[in-house]
Amino acid sequence: MFCNFCGNALYENQTVCSKCNNAIVRGGASRVEHHLKLLGIFWIADAVLHVIGGCVLLIVANTIFARSSEAEHPAFLHPLLMGIAILVLAIAAGSLIAGFGLLERQAWARPLALVMAFLALLNVPLGTALGV
Repeated sequence: MFCNFCGNALYENQTVCSKCNNAIVRGGASRVEHHLKLLGIFWIADAVLHVIGGCVLLIVANTIFARSSEAEHPAFLHPLLMGIAILVLAIAAGSLIAGFGLLERQAWARPLALVMAFLALLNVPLGTALGV
């Protein structure tokens, strides 16, 4: 069980949180547990959207802008799109790991989610809403 106010781990017979000194409310899922579950689901959904975008970029880079001797496009477009696609897929992997970590209440998931939230602030409007 976890504290409803600060999210600190609690023992079975504990009546007051040792971290924030608030009284422990028994029964039902706490507000913190509900919010962490919802946030984990949002991070997984964000990862799915990034995977779709990264795969589309990979397909475009390897079909339309593939290297050929008869190319009518600038030579830098293929490596540029490949680099952006790899970056988007790396962000998707971080979001997916953060989402599953939050769902499993892992201690390392909160700092990772904060880092991913900072990166998500650049993705207007969905990433900005998730990052905030």
